[in-house]
This record gives sequence, C-alpha cells and structure tokens, in this order.
Amino acid sequence: MAVLGCYINMVHPVQAERRKALDRFKEQIRYARDFGCGIIGTETGNVHAEIIYTEENFKEQPYLDVVESVRELVTEAEKFGVIVGIEGGVNHPIHSPIVMKRLLDCVDSNNLQVIFDPVNYLTPENYMNQDVIIKQAFELFGDRIVILHAKDFVIENNEKKEVPVGKGLLNYNAVLPFIKTNKPYINILLEETKEPDIIDSIAFLKRIYYQTV
Repeated sequence: MAVLGCYINMVHPVQAERRKALDRFKEQIRYARDFGCGIIGTETGNVHAEIIYTEENFKEQPYLDVVESVRELVTEAEKFGVIVGIEGGVNHPIHSPIVMKRLLDCVDSNNLQVIFDPVNYLTPENYMNQDVIIKQAFELFGDRIVILHAKDFVIENNEKKEVPVGKGLLNYNAVLPFIKTNKPYINILLEETKEPDIIDSIAFLKRIYYQTV
C-alpha cells in the first residue's frame, strides 16, 4: 500500500466535527503500519462544511487553522514512525506551491511530506502557465514529495474537466524528467483514470518517463 488515504476537513467550521476528523486521522496513524503503509494522506479541507469553491479558504485564519491541525497530526505521526502527506489544491487553504512551502517551514518535521498533484494547482485562468507553476513547486518542495498523483484535464466552457492521463493538457514533459532524476522510486498513483483507459495511460507515462534524460 503506497499511501493510506484519510481525506478529512481539518478546518471544518464546526469544532466538534473538526475534532472528530482529526481524531479519525490520528487513529489511522496508529494502525498504518499494520497495513504495511508508511504514508497517510489528506487535503486540507474547506472553511465550509460542504466542499465548495470559496476564496475564504485563501485568508490567513484558515491557513493558521491548517498549521494547528497539521502540527497535531504530525506530532502523532512522529510517535509511530509514519509520514503525514499533505495534498494542496486551488480550493483549499494550501492553495499554491508558495503556501505549501510556508506550511512545510511552519511545521518543521521530516514526518510532514507532500503529495504532489500538479493538476490541483491549475485553473482555467492559469493553466497556460503550468510549466512555470510546476517548476516552482519542484524548486520549493521537490525534495519533500513522497507521492505523485497522475491525472489529466481539458478546459471546456471555461471549466476544468478531468480526463484520462495522456488525453489532456497536462505537460508531463515538465513533470516526469524531474521525477526520474530526483525521485526515481516514488509511487505514481493514477487518479480519475478508469477502464478502458488505464493500460493506455500507464503506457503513456512510461513512454515519457523512459524517453527523458
């Protein structure tokens, strides 16, 4: 098992629900090794109980709430020798590579690492600059990436729509050379790619991976 997913809303507006979510994550920390797994993953949630897009997530208080929650989870993870993997995205308090780097600096522990999903940082407004965004992420926290999510997207009617890997707009030539050079044994997890496209998507990733220098 590459990563144990325990995706919670760590900034839930109802404190009782937030506490329940954090305790659930900490319980899985305690049992992760029983599954032969050393990484537990989550996104950072939403300031609303329902996961909807809101720029309220980008304010300072949600970020500080994330720091508090992550610090508590990482403290527990240190006791059991497992890693908390945080996945950022444009609809979360950790909404950019710069904010992810800030979180890593604030919670100074090797038991905090990154699940990197480049599509998560892209929008209809910025996807044309994806190479710059991906490069920035690698420069800021490339050494802290422990899982790579592989998925793809297209833009339709000014909205981002996910498609099978290799059939969209993500420039894997900007992603896989860094992975091959710096993280050659990392687990790459296909997301949002289902049958009958899985075999073709894996072949696409392998073709780019092995043709890079």
